Amino acid sequence: MRKAVANRLEGLFLNVPPSRDVPFLGRSAATRLARLRSIMEISPGIASYHCRHVKFNRVLQMHESGRRASEILANARRNARKQDDFSRGGFHFTAIWDHILESQCAHANLTANGDSDCSRCLFERSLRLPELPEMVFPKNTLIVDFIQFPGSSISFSALEALKMVSSDTLPDVQVAPSSVWQEARQGMTGRMAHPFDWTFTSKYAGSVQNCTVEVTNDPIDLERLKRQEPIGFYAQVTLYEDELADHGTAQMSVRIRVMPDFFFVLMRFYLRIDRVLVRVCDTRLVGDNGKDYVIREWSLREAKVADLQHLPPEVLLDGNQVWASLPVVEMKNEKITPISSVRPATLSKIERKVKLTECAANLDAFEFSGMFSIG
Repeated sequence: MRKAVANRLEGLFLNVPPSRDVPFLGRSAATRLARLRSIMEISPGIASYHCRHVKFNRVLQMHESGRRASEILANARRNARKQDDFSRGGFHFTAIWDHILESQCAHANLTANGDSDCSRCLFERSLRLPELPEMVFPKNTLIVDFIQFPGSSISFSALEALKMVSSDTLPDVQVAPSSVWQEARQGMTGRMAHPFDWTFTSKYAGSVQNCTVEVTNDPIDLERLKRQEPIGFYAQVTLYEDELADHGTAQMSVRIRVMPDFFFVLMRFYLRIDRVLVRVCDTRLVGDNGKDYVIREWSLREAKVADLQHLPPEVLLDGNQVWASLPVVEMKNEKITPISSVRPATLSKIERKVKLTECAANLDAFEFSGMFSIG
């Protein structure tokens, strides 16, 4: 009897019929649970005996949940989102982390105009790249808002970064023909069928909203950034990453730390083609408390691996270490100011002319109305 009940219990949870002498008691989860409960009520000793040996307690919990795999994934995506906020010195900082880009479309939700809000569709519509990096985090974002100037901000996101990757030109990797480079190229055959920058190098320096950007000679004091100061807020956000068909890595990430008197943002694109090339594109953003502008520095550094043989291998594998050993290829400094805080002296000639014309018109109107005043 004990063996027969045990066999019946096993048939309840496995999608195969038990032995011929014990009929299969239904395939639905609800039916199985009902039958199991009835057996446990009639003969709890036998049921618990089998549970000890087959560990049905765990199986029972799984069936009690009644959730399908798709529902579990949907819940995981919803729960993956995390957001941290912090304010200091006239700036508000927002860091958002979310799930990785879906491998296929998910049209679960539709916007008011009927377009899908699927991240996969958004990236495919917005980008002309024949292929995306292996790991893309579509909703990961870092935002710096000017508190006193609503609508003025600087943000960093994967979509905007990938928009600056060449979609019709092979990467400009200046290396001499060699067996090493030819070996590295073999893994890229599929990607080279449609020429594009498969290194995903991007000169993206952030998205500026409602701000003016002007070239400046004011440098960022790197020594100041090295000082040990209390950190009020820190966040690191990954935008995208690719392993270049196991021939290296391409990573784009952004991090921020807020000190008592200023904040510092570093967005870094780190590229390593094994035994061939190392490249680092850095965007540094520094803002002082109480000032209505920030300084942005963008730089491109790169070198052939053959010229970096003096460095330990572990340094080449770490973008946070190797960047200081790479020669500067290109660099520029910019001053970013919220439009509503721009002084008249910094307005363009056209803007100044428009404002002077408006003032003159207002003055004429005032004088004209004064001619008819009484008194």
